[in-house]
Amino acid sequence: MKWYRGSAVLIALLICSMGMYSFRKIEAQSCYMPAFRLSLDSTFSPQLQQELTKYIESQKNLCPQQIKELFPAVAAVTMEQLPPNIKRVHIDSQTPLCKINLETVLDKNGHILIPAYFRSDILNDLPSIATKRPDHNIFMPISSELIQFLISLPPEMLQQFSIMWLDKTKIYFIDKATQNWGFILQYQQQPSDYITDLCHRLLREQITENLKTNNTYTIIDLRFKGQAIICKKRGNLLNES
Repeated sequence: MKWYRGSAVLIALLICSMGMYSFRKIEAQSCYMPAFRLSLDSTFSPQLQQELTKYIESQKNLCPQQIKELFPAVAAVTMEQLPPNIKRVHIDSQTPLCKINLETVLDKNGHILIPAYFRSDILNDLPSIATKRPDHNIFMPISSELIQFLISLPPEMLQQFSIMWLDKTKIYFIDKATQNWGFILQYQQQPSDYITDLCHRLLREQITENLKTNNTYTIIDLRFKGQAIICKKRGNLLNES
């Protein structure tokens, strides 16, 4: 009987010590691995959201600057400490401005990003810019002049016109609504309501049955000060030499 009681006491002590060990282990984990309440910008693609979540949950200490360096589509990271050991983390996305050659996304701050960072419906709604690359080399970097030109454009120009950048001396703006007329500017010029109003007046003065026939565009060249040269262009404008 005494042997039985001794065994019972020993078992109780073992259970108690195991419980204390488990409690200390959980307590130690909670000290070093804080829980996160994560809020991600809905602009991010599902794939990028998963990568961000996995990365953040693996970190003991979060550094906002490091997150932005590792994930270029991140614009801002805000954190708030909540009791007892919870961090509320909110991550904002860069604002996409347009697509360039369907290969890259340009954001409003001039960053070049990959399309996979954003949801497909966001990408589908972005204006698309076409450029001509030397020798059709898609690995050539996008020129700084093109980036600066696009981020300085009035937003309505990106919505109203399809833009084709042959080089900084020849930039086409083709009207999206009719797809039969446009104008040419160079890098130093800025499109404006005055320019579009001028183009409409010149088009009305033209005596022609159709502005566009057989893939022909009516183009108004405004690159030369004080002049507006009206001509016809046929086919793909990017094929120009």
